[in-house]
Amino acid sequence: MDRAVITFDLGRARFNYRVVGVDLHAGCVLIHRSETDDFWTLPGGRAELLEPAARTIEREMREELGIEARAEQLVWVVEEFFEWHPVDALDPLRLYPEFLKTGLRNLPAGVEHVVVNELG
Repeated sequence: MDRAVITFDLGRARFNYRVVGVDLHAGCVLIHRSETDDFWTLPGGRAELLEPAARTIEREMREELGIEARAEQLVWVVEEFFEWHPVDALDPLRLYPEFLKTGLRNLPAGVEHVVVNELG
């Protein structure tokens, strides 16, 4: 069966249906971040068309962590809004990693390895 994530664009706006899980154990919460991000987030991912939210988080936990998880209850519904920005108008934005402000204007012909260490 083909997999279709629930994302659509309308003008400069984008809708992206993402499901995350809250996993608490011994007073700790499971969170993650990309090495280049300056923020942490709950594990999860985009829902697929006709996939209930509980199944999405169970699938994402299996795919990302290799574990079998069981969704127990809906905790929050959070709406975040994204919009398209012209590549030549990124300079005043707080965009991470910073090299994207210029790098997106002139994409390399091949793979370019960039290391960003903003941990101090």
